[in-house]
Amino acid sequence: MVAVSILSVLVLLFTGVFSQVNSAWTSGEGNAERRRSVRALADFIGLELQSAMLPVETIVTNGKGNLQFIVNPPGQVPSEYLNADAVFWQAPLATETSQGEVAEIGYFVKWDGDRPVLCRFFVNPSKSDGTSNPNFKIYDTNPTAWLNKAALDAAAPATKPGYVGMFAENVIGFWIQSYRLKPALDDSSTPPALELPRNFNSRIGYDLNSTKTTGTAATKDMRYLPGSVRISLAQVDSRYAARLGPAASTIKTLAKSAKDAPDFLAQFTAQANSSKPLGALLPGVRIYTTEVQLLNAR
Repeated sequence: MVAVSILSVLVLLFTGVFSQVNSAWTSGEGNAERRRSVRALADFIGLELQSAMLPVETIVTNGKGNLQFIVNPPGQVPSEYLNADAVFWQAPLATETSQGEVAEIGYFVKWDGDRPVLCRFFVNPSKSDGTSNPNFKIYDTNPTAWLNKAALDAAAPATKPGYVGMFAENVIGFWIQSYRLKPALDDSSTPPALELPRNFNSRIGYDLNSTKTTGTAATKDMRYLPGSVRISLAQVDSRYAARLGPAASTIKTLAKSAKDAPDFLAQFTAQANSSKPLGALLPGVRIYTTEVQLLNAR
C-alpha cells in the first residue's frame, strides 16, 4: 500500500509538472506565431512598396494627373483613417492587365466602432471584363481625383458584405517614415535630415542636398521618391480583441502621437500602469518594424 501511495504521489507530481511545461510551451509557441503574423503583414506591404513608381513627369504641374507616392495627403484622406499614417502609390502589380499593369495601392487603419482594421486600397486599371475601370483616376485632369473618401470607401470599405479591402483585423497602429537617399554633399552643404516630412508627396520631391523639400525645376539635384521607407505595425492578439472597446479612444490618441511602433508600445506600457483598459490589453499587443528600399528611387 505504501508503494502504491508513493507511486500515486509521483504520478500526480509529474502530471502537474508536465501540465506546466506544456502550458508554457503552448504560450511560447502562440506568442511566436502571433509575432510572425504581424511580421508577415509588414513584409507583404514592403514587397508592394519596393516597386513604387516615379511620377511620369518630374516637374510639378498643376491641373494634370500623374503617378504619385504620397503619405497622409491633406484633405484627401479623412482624419479618422490616419491611425497614425496612410500611404498610397502606384506600382506595376495590376491583377487585371487588359488596360495596363499599373495599379493604385495603399494602406491605412480604419476603426469600425471598436474594431480596428488595416485596409488595403487596390484599384486595377481595368475591370474583370477588360473594360476601363472608372475608379482608376490617377491620370485624370483633376490631380486629386484618384484619392478621396469616395474612392477609399469604394475600394476598401472593409465592411459587410464581403469585407472588401480588409487586409488584417485588430491592427491598432500603422506608421510610415520616409527617408531620403544618401546625399552627395559638397563643401558648402550641411548634412540634411535623413527623415523626410511625414506628409511626403512625390509630385513635389526633395533636393538631395537640401534640408527642405521643393518643387522648383531650378534645384540642382532633385529626387521624387524616398530612398527607403520604414513600416511599423501594432496588432492586438485576437484572444484580447474583446477588450479593445474601453481602450479604443486612448489607443487612437496614442497611435497619432507616436512616431513609430516602438514609441507607441513604450507610451502604451507607461499608461497601462494607471489604466485598467490598457493594462488588460498590454499582454496581447505585438509590434513589428521593417525598412524597405524603393527600387525606383535612384
